[in-house]
Amino acid sequence: MLVVALGVYAVLGGHPVPVFRLSLYFAGGLFWLGAALVSEQVLITNCGIIDGLNRHDRYVGWGQILDYFPWQDPNGRVRGFAFLFVDARNRRRRLNLVVPPARQPAFRRILARYLDARFEMTVQQCYGKTFEG
Repeated sequence: MLVVALGVYAVLGGHPVPVFRLSLYFAGGLFWLGAALVSEQVLITNCGIIDGLNRHDRYVGWGQILDYFPWQDPNGRVRGFAFLFVDARNRRRRLNLVVPPARQPAFRRILARYLDARFEMTVQQCYGKTFEG
C-alpha cells in the first residue's frame, strides 16, 4: 500500500515513475505478506503439531504430549486445546492451540487417533483397585 501511495505522490508531483520497478516493489510486498501469513499457520501432521513454521521450539511430537484438555471462553464455548508436553531440554511446557469451531470435530478425530488411545485408562489401571457398589 505504501508503494502505491508513494507512486501516486510521485506522479502528482511530476516525477517520472518507472512502472516496472514500482510493480516489482508492490509484488515483493505481497509476497512478504503471504510468507508472513503462511509462517504463522499451525500444521497438524502424522508426526505432531507444528505451531508456526518460523519457531523451531514449537514442534511437538505426538509422543511428547503428556496430557491435553479443551479450554473455554467465559461464555462456555470451546475455543481451543491446551497440550502439556516435555520439550527437548526435559522441561514441562504448555501449548495453547486455538481451534476454530468449524474445525473442532475434525481436530477431535485427530486427537482421538493419535492421543486418546495412549491416555485411556480404566479406574483399575489408575489406582490399582476396583470399586464396588
